[in-house]
Amino acid sequence: MKKLTISDIKEILKIELEKSKRHVQHYYLGTNRFSETDRLKSLLNNQEQEEQFRQNLKQNYRQTLKELNPKVNQILEEQGYGPEPINSLEFKQLREGLIQLKLEQYEQKRILLSGNPNVVENSEGMEPVESVSTSVQLDSVEDNSLSLSVLCKNFIQSRVDRGSTPQTIMDCQNSADLLLEVVGDLPVNTLDHSHGREFVQTLKKLPKNRKKRYPNKTISDLVEMENVE
Repeated sequence: MKKLTISDIKEILKIELEKSKRHVQHYYLGTNRFSETDRLKSLLNNQEQEEQFRQNLKQNYRQTLKELNPKVNQILEEQGYGPEPINSLEFKQLREGLIQLKLEQYEQKRILLSGNPNVVENSEGMEPVESVSTSVQLDSVEDNSLSLSVLCKNFIQSRVDRGSTPQTIMDCQNSADLLLEVVGDLPVNTLDHSHGREFVQTLKKLPKNRKKRYPNKTISDLVEMENVE
């Protein structure tokens, strides 16, 4: 079997980068971007996974590296390389490269699902990908006391101005109503990751077709119900 070198590591990471690109595209195309609720759910799930991975690196760094070692060995075996000591410089460099690829993967998913119309690129020159939607940019909000309800209203109006279909507008309104009911009409500048996590966890607990099946139940009522799908 081949002995791992620095040049080999670069080639392996190029291969893994291509795999990462395809994974991001599958994730993006597998999300119903025409439903604001589904798109938002995928976006928040991705955010939750990224935060968990970063938290693991921060608080349990050595354990997280240990859990990544089998993946590194699997990749080496797939590429025809012999076992590499986990304490070798080459092994550590490859593992670090894979960590950076994973973090970049989360970022690419977030950019696509956020509806950013700009070209999505990485350091190796990812092909341009345009999203089907455009989000309201929070950076353009000058008044930091702007409420979430006003921001949602502005977002929906932007869809109307773009000529979105009535069904799309309705989906946007339903998603905005759900977000406001779960999180509350807070000032935009007070929102943080904890609100996103709360929203994701609530979405996971809600039954399908909740408005048709439980028209008189509030979000709180549905969350407290057991064995509801």
